[in-house]
Amino acid sequence: IVSFIMRGISYQCLPVLIIVTGGSTRTHLMGVLAHDGCDDPCFISANIQATNCFNTTQNEFMGLHSRDNVSEVYRSTLNTLLSYVKNNEFVSNYTMPRVDKYNQHFCLNDRMVWLLQHNGHQLFGQALLFWPDDFKRPKSLL
Repeated sequence: IVSFIMRGISYQCLPVLIIVTGGSTRTHLMGVLAHDGCDDPCFISANIQATNCFNTTQNEFMGLHSRDNVSEVYRSTLNTLLSYVKNNEFVSNYTMPRVDKYNQHFCLNDRMVWLLQHNGHQLFGQALLFWPDDFKRPKSLL
């Protein structure tokens, strides 16, 4: 279960979407990760979908700087985005190219980023929810 607070409202959701069409079932695991609140943030949490996208193990992923998974071309865009979230608590519906541990480019689709706060006051990081490349979130969700 993913729990987060946005604009004073507590949300919880399962990071899995199950779609049944024409008698067949498809399960889509959403990627969830988080980094700390430092000026040069490091990852502190990631589920298996997230680490698979970056071609890392969880041990390899923890402690990496967020900037290390973005090509230099997009680092200023990442900084702008993280500043926006600090000021506005939440951003959604955007895609940003990333790089895996082998420097291969890929995109995380339809992303949502929100603040991680202790008791709604003390900022301790930001979390990210995203959909895999081959599937985008249905518009009726969130």
